[in-house]
Amino acid sequence: MNLPDVVGLIGVICYQIAYAGLQLGRLQQTDVRYIGLNILGPGCLLFSLFFYFNLASFITQVLWISLTAIGLVKILRSRRRAAQPDTAPDASLTPPLPGAHSRAANGAPKPRKHTRPKRSRRARARHRKSSKP
Repeated sequence: MNLPDVVGLIGVICYQIAYAGLQLGRLQQTDVRYIGLNILGPGCLLFSLFFYFNLASFITQVLWISLTAIGLVKILRSRRRAAQPDTAPDASLTPPLPGAHSRAANGAPKPRKHTRPKRSRRARARHRKSSKP
């Protein structure tokens, strides 16, 4: 067995480990090991294709690396966004302006408590009399 065959087999093993790890729940799509295996696998197969060219396989490997790179960029951007602190001022720390309606932290108006209008003394007395057995 020569070097291109060995490197190509390493690429196939990388593909299978990544797929098995994902299916068995050992790896996640955002795991660095999964992404690394998905870049190393087609990279090794592309190396072997330089010695034994096959157009369909070449196109498959180039697309696989391209899609993995796009996924990697997307993951890195989302991690960067998650790591950045929120720069917006906290609304709960600033006092409301005079005459402004108070709002919750998310900007929605606070729900108002439902209160019944106060009864007059006479109405309260009637209510007490009618509720006694």
